[in-house]
Amino acid sequence: MKKENSHNDWSLDDLLKKFQSKGNDEPNMLVNAENVTAPGQGVLKYPEQQISFRPETKKELAEQLQLFKTTLHPEARVIYYPSCNLDTTVSSIFPDARIIYVDLDKKIVDVLKEHNFEAMEADATQYSPDEQPDIVLLLNPVINPEKPASTVKENGYVICNNYHNTANNMHQNDEFELVGVVPPYKERSTALDTQQLEDYFNSIETDEEFKKVSQEGGNITYERAFDAIKQYGDGDAAANIEAGLSSVMAEYKNLLKKFENYISPHRRIAYIQEPSRTVILETTFPMKKGGFTDLFIFRKNRNGDPV
Repeated sequence: MKKENSHNDWSLDDLLKKFQSKGNDEPNMLVNAENVTAPGQGVLKYPEQQISFRPETKKELAEQLQLFKTTLHPEARVIYYPSCNLDTTVSSIFPDARIIYVDLDKKIVDVLKEHNFEAMEADATQYSPDEQPDIVLLLNPVINPEKPASTVKENGYVICNNYHNTANNMHQNDEFELVGVVPPYKERSTALDTQQLEDYFNSIETDEEFKKVSQEGGNITYERAFDAIKQYGDGDAAANIEAGLSSVMAEYKNLLKKFENYISPHRRIAYIQEPSRTVILETTFPMKKGGFTDLFIFRKNRNGDPV
């Protein structure tokens, strides 16, 4: 089954474990390079039996949404969750809200309906709810957020992560302002981050910054980048780093340049099938703050009123 409008992507660590344990001949696991480069296309296929077809409540996401609720006290009469897959966490945090779940996959929609959730099979790039939502939730959608975000009320909220550059796209939308970021890990913070928010969109610039990056939040680390250079880089790239003649930042940029024709701007991981191997590259450098699993809270504010 190919997922185009849901967020059931394998993580890199999951993929590597499966690849190492089962080899590169597992059926329905990888697609070819042509599909990797096509915007909006699913990168991975997975066997039917690996999908657990029941609604899911995610503990960490519930904690993030609860922090959003208790900190900002949003109106939440109607919530719209496009590309929802089987995630129904938001229903546990806003039990009195009307929550409209939308997905392209009929099987997912049927399962949600069977469990008494309001769900519709629809294309989120075209669909508009019959009531204007107070909150729009966008978690890992492989679509541009412009259409679903446009449906939210004035002073309403769009909550998203940055797994497929959703937060980056929202940050460029003049109708919205970023009011805070909810971290995913308790050891980092238990409060809404409202300070130096631009650092969530500014990439690290030096190896010194790279070495401080944690793997939490889905970030590529200095060590993983160096391993990729050793495995896929040209010539003496790794040796030049070890000799102090180059940097991991510079050589990883060269590596991405080498495979640029196989990298989609809509994906943070590229899977490139070569005759004798599959190249797996993380294509986005970490930001100075945060990671892909942070929740970014955008407020619709076309008039520029203070929050």
